[in-house]
Amino acid sequence: MNKGNICFSEKDHVLIGAGGTGGHLFPALSLADELKKHGFGVGVVTDVRGKQLLKNSNFDDLHTITAGRIAGRNLLGVLGGFVRMMMGLIESWVLVRRHHPVVVVGFGGYASVPLLLVARFAKIPFLVHESNAVAGRANRLLSRYATSTAVAFPRTQRLEFLPPDSIVHTGTPVRTNIAALSDVKYLPPITSSSIHLLVLGGSQGSQAIGRIVPEAVRCLSQDLRERLIVTQQVRDADRNYAKKIYADARVQACLSSFISDMPAVLARSHLVIARAGASTVAELSIAGRPSLLIPLPNSIDNHQALNGRELMDAGGAWVLEEQDLTVASLAKSLTELLENPGCLSAAAAKAKALGMPEATSILVRLVQELAVSSGQVRLSS
Repeated sequence: MNKGNICFSEKDHVLIGAGGTGGHLFPALSLADELKKHGFGVGVVTDVRGKQLLKNSNFDDLHTITAGRIAGRNLLGVLGGFVRMMMGLIESWVLVRRHHPVVVVGFGGYASVPLLLVARFAKIPFLVHESNAVAGRANRLLSRYATSTAVAFPRTQRLEFLPPDSIVHTGTPVRTNIAALSDVKYLPPITSSSIHLLVLGGSQGSQAIGRIVPEAVRCLSQDLRERLIVTQQVRDADRNYAKKIYADARVQACLSSFISDMPAVLARSHLVIARAGASTVAELSIAGRPSLLIPLPNSIDNHQALNGRELMDAGGAWVLEEQDLTVASLAKSLTELLENPGCLSAAAAKAKALGMPEATSILVRLVQELAVSSGQVRLSS
C-alpha cells in the first residue's frame, strides 16, 4: 500500500467494539487514539460496564449499546439474553447508519458481537483482535467472518480452524507512554538500596491480593522491610486494612484505587505483583519488568492462567495460583526474588524480548489496508 497517495480524514470513520473490561477496552482505546493521529474519525462501542470503567477518562467518542450472552439457567434467562442481543443489533445498526464506517474492529467481549454482526451484514470489512492466549467466545464466533484476525500471542489457542494466512501476530496495543518504556533500561536493586514493589489488582480489583500482600510483606526480614517502597492499587474497602498492616511493619507504602502516574511507577519498579490480564501482561512485557503473576481463578476459559504461562514459559515472570496463595507462600516467593537481583534482571530481559511496543502501529496499518480495500477512502491526486 502506497500511503503517500492516500488521504485519511474524519469522514473515514472506524468503529471499534470492545467488551466492558480493561482487557478489552484499554487496547481498543490505544488503537483509537493512534487512528485519530492518522486522520481517521473513530468511535468506541462498549456496554454499560465499559462506560462505568471509563467514567473518568477524557475519551469523547464513546457509544454504549445493550449487550449480553444468549444463555441462562432457565428459559427466562435465555429469552432475556436474546432480547439484549436484538437490542444491541438495532443500536449497532443505528450507529453504522449514522457514521458509515469504512472499517470495523472488534476487541472481543459480548459488546463487540452486535457491532461486528451488523458490519458483516452491511459488507463492511472488519478486523478481530484477540489479546489473550486463548480466544474468547465472541472472537471465536466473529473471526470466522473477519477479513483478518490479529493476535497478541503467536500460539493463541482455539483459532486452529482459521487459515494461517488470515492470522497476524501483532501484540496488544498499549498506551503511548507505556510503549515508550521499551527504551527504559531495567536497573535491579543494589545492596542496601531501596526496592520498589508495585502491586496491581486489575481493573476488577482483588481482595485476595489487597489483603494478603501486606501481610506477606510484614513477614519479610527487617532488612527487606526497611528497603521496601510499596505502591499498591487497592480497593477502597481494603485501604485502611492494608495501611495499618504496612504501618505496623514500618514499610513505606502508597495506596490508591487508581494509579494515575503508572508509566513512572512501572519504570522504577523492581518487581510487580499483578493479575495476568491481557493488558497487564502486554505492559509488563513491553516495559521489561519482572513480575509475580496471580491469575484470576474464575476467568473465562482460564485465560489469565494461560496468559501468565506464556510470560512464565518465556522466563519473564513467575506464576502463583490463587489456590496456592497464602501469606507464607507469598512471603517465601518475595524473599527469594527480592534477595536475588540477578534473577530479577534475567526475568526483566526475557520479558522485554516478548514485548511488542509496535503493536498499535501494526494494527493501524491493517486498518489502513482494510480502509483502502473498502473502496470508500478518498485518494489524493
